Amino acid sequence: MHLPGYETAVHVFDADGSLTRDTEAVIEIVRDRGMVLATGHLRPDEVDRLTARAIEMGLRKIISTHPDLPAISMPVELQKRLAERGIFFERTFNVSSPRHNALTVAGLAARIRDVGYAQTIMATDFGQPDSPLPADGLESYAEVMLASGFSADEVRRMVSENARGLLDV
Repeated sequence: MHLPGYETAVHVFDADGSLTRDTEAVIEIVRDRGMVLATGHLRPDEVDRLTARAIEMGLRKIISTHPDLPAISMPVELQKRLAERGIFFERTFNVSSPRHNALTVAGLAARIRDVGYAQTIMATDFGQPDSPLPADGLESYAEVMLASGFSADEVRRMVSENARGLLDV
């Protein structure tokens, strides 16, 4: 993805669409050290290609970073395919804030249900001057997911257990 001001960003893909040697080297390092690969702000098709190759290379700890933000707008059907591959999704509460207005809280809850709470990591992406403190935001996020019909065990899994599993703690 090319965002204004980031014209000199590192490239993940070569001109032919394959991963660069540097990207494959990073995947090897992440895999060999038991680390977690996050996709950042790649376009949905790039996330698809990156994660497919990373899995081919033996990497099993992958997070699709806030797929619901307008800058990414990953289609739900792709999210479901990625979830079947074992990819986790960092679902950030800020997508339902006035700053982004990408999804309503009900829409965010529906997205989690569609793709699966077992593949969801709840986060806020808060901490900027115009947003709540991250801890306050996460508490609010948990409360609205409970109010949206998720059980306490499901929310606990999304807030902590899924991430802990990726980190082996």
